[in-house]
Amino acid sequence: MSSILFLDIETAPADPSRWQPKEPITAPATYKDADKIAAYVEEKRTEAHGKTSFDVHAGRLLCVGFAVNDGPVAVAYDETLANVRPLLDALADAFNEAKRADKSGRVLVCGHNIATFDAPWLWRLAVKHQHRLANLLPYRKWGDGLIDTMTMWSATNPRDMVGLDRIARFLGIEGKDDGMDGSKVWPAYQLGQHDRIRHYCAHDVELVRHVYQRMVDPDPIGF
Repeated sequence: MSSILFLDIETAPADPSRWQPKEPITAPATYKDADKIAAYVEEKRTEAHGKTSFDVHAGRLLCVGFAVNDGPVAVAYDETLANVRPLLDALADAFNEAKRADKSGRVLVCGHNIATFDAPWLWRLAVKHQHRLANLLPYRKWGDGLIDTMTMWSATNPRDMVGLDRIARFLGIEGKDDGMDGSKVWPAYQLGQHDRIRHYCAHDVELVRHVYQRMVDPDPIGF
């Protein structure tokens, strides 16, 4: 049986000092008051900036959480948002650990929505930085090296994309805690709540591991 590397990443928007929206943001022609126009433009700019956290070409990698099989969860975190290589190093080391843990040397990488987000994001970063992780990490959506719990849960309906927290709670597994979710990572970072983000990322790795185990093993699992 192959080793499994459970994985989750947290990302941040583009550097606001260098980022500009692709298209100029203007208020509707019906807006006449200067303050309302300025407020509208600022709101839309903030919204557009936040969405860059989903785009590897503009956003930044904040942390990587991972665990090999039933081992402890580790989180590699870049508080500066300026040095991604140690994060890629840590994940590549974990991947090699997973290879050594299985006689065949085969590793499956498991995450929630990993096929369309985490894996391609990490692979593209690895290619950009000419990092060894690019030769280790499976990244093709329909490749046999990825286990996507979102896809697994969708069963025969590929459009039924259910969030990890909702699946966990449905299965009776403790869901995400502390009122935290992905949309709150960047605000938490801006407040200097780095330990909270680390905990959130680690908890997601644990959560995806339990959800996966529950789907492949009908016996109840405590969490």
